Amino acid sequence: MPVAMAGTLTNGALPLRLTPNIRVKNAEQLLEKLKRFRRDGTDALQVITDFDATLTQVFIDGQRASSCHSVVENFSGFPQEYKDKANATLAKYQPLEMDPNLPFDTKLKYMNEWWTTSHNLMVAQDIHRDTVEHIVDEAVRNKRFSLREGSHAFLEVCTNLRIPVTVLSAGIQNIIEELLRRESIAGLVPTAHHDTIGEDNMDLDAEEVHVVSNKMLFNEEGRLVDFSSDFIHTLSKKKYLRQYLERNPQRHARHNVLAMGDLITDVSFLEAVPSCKNSIAIGYLNYQEKEDELLESYLDAFDVVILRDGSMDLCKQIIEYAATSETKDAGTESHDSSAVSTGCTGRIAGC
Repeated sequence: MPVAMAGTLTNGALPLRLTPNIRVKNAEQLLEKLKRFRRDGTDALQVITDFDATLTQVFIDGQRASSCHSVVENFSGFPQEYKDKANATLAKYQPLEMDPNLPFDTKLKYMNEWWTTSHNLMVAQDIHRDTVEHIVDEAVRNKRFSLREGSHAFLEVCTNLRIPVTVLSAGIQNIIEELLRRESIAGLVPTAHHDTIGEDNMDLDAEEVHVVSNKMLFNEEGRLVDFSSDFIHTLSKKKYLRQYLERNPQRHARHNVLAMGDLITDVSFLEAVPSCKNSIAIGYLNYQEKEDELLESYLDAFDVVILRDGSMDLCKQIIEYAATSETKDAGTESHDSSAVSTGCTGRIAGC
């Protein structure tokens, strides 16, 4: 199956630098979508991205990094008994999450059980609001938790261009926001002042970086007593994104979407964007040992597939291109496009 690989995709004023770990199944369709991004401008564009294994590194110095939940579960301040129960929960439910043969309703039941058990175990620990900072600090210092290479620059460009970013995650909102805060991500709208039971949510009109995820809730003494009432997991992301966008007119009206994820199911959340007319989906296939097995299905689901824990540079290029003027077409057609194979067929993620 021919795919576009390393080189420069060019169509008029469209240069995309492709590193050897990037695959594009249908370059011509991608170019058309990109031109629509640019034609409509940044006022019509929004970003919706997964967090774990998408905005974060999967491997750090050759070692497997942590997810939001495992950052908490591996914190040195918690007893071994809790860690053993958390690991047993993971071992029980993760294979069910990945089983393609389970009916949706059955898998949904198991996912709700998993999140309920995991969150109840956390609530049973002595977690205070300031414990979140210590948990993330330890994971970062121990090189188990980090943003993906290029994430900071990507989010900064989005903020500077006033392109709203929605981080849609099955992880833990407080953990995500603490890592983004540590990285000094401009435009982050945190829930730090809205995580006490009974308080209102964040300002939904801000064109900034919002995190939509499972939120820790603290009592007036600052102790963790619960999580947000509904679970956001792999199977429920679409439902909660739709609800979120309905309450957020600034994002609701933006009909071009750059979507990013590391699982094929991440593409399905595009169906929850009511105004979506055009989308580009970027998929991270992070595990080299899975490439032969999964690459073809990823290329069917995503417009672009980035292999082996690659960077966010291409995502940043797409945003920057959308912000350019069509008047810059002249003089750019000399870029070499010989490294690109086009004319391929296959479904490309869209709206």
